[in-house]
Amino acid sequence: MRPAGADAVKRLSIKPGLKDMALSLRALPLLVRASYVLRRAPPSRAMQWLGVAQDSPAPVSRVCHAGELALARRIGRAVQRAARGLPWKCDCMPQAMVTCRLLQQVRIDHVATIGGRLAGEGDTVAPGTFYAHAWVSVGGEVVVGQATSALHTPLAYFVAESGSAARSPN
Repeated sequence: MRPAGADAVKRLSIKPGLKDMALSLRALPLLVRASYVLRRAPPSRAMQWLGVAQDSPAPVSRVCHAGELALARRIGRAVQRAARGLPWKCDCMPQAMVTCRLLQQVRIDHVATIGGRLAGEGDTVAPGTFYAHAWVSVGGEVVVGQATSALHTPLAYFVAESGSAARSPN
């Protein structure tokens, strides 16, 4: 017999609202396109989705409000949920690309970071193997790619501010 609270927790954690489902449905075709761009197009084309390359993680100039941060979190969860529904592995880079695209559409400033690390003794591959990871932050909080972002050393930063015009991903 299950405890009474277990059903309530299960209902809260697995049933997204209609707005969240709509965001996931918006993310699906973008994830397909991002996956295609990563496999077939030059890397510069994929980087266009992320924003403008920066030398340092200079904070975006505008302060992020609580409502914007909440929306950014919802977008991040929606992209992750949509990625899990695809029949192929859709990992951090296409998720970061799509999250950036959706954040640009709603004019929320963000920073996309690409980082890397070398495998150590606790990893399942040979020590010295290079791992890359991409994550997106809004207001200093990681909204996509948070699972292992702390393990990676940042290598490149991409900034998109709401005042700048977002380019369409071709």
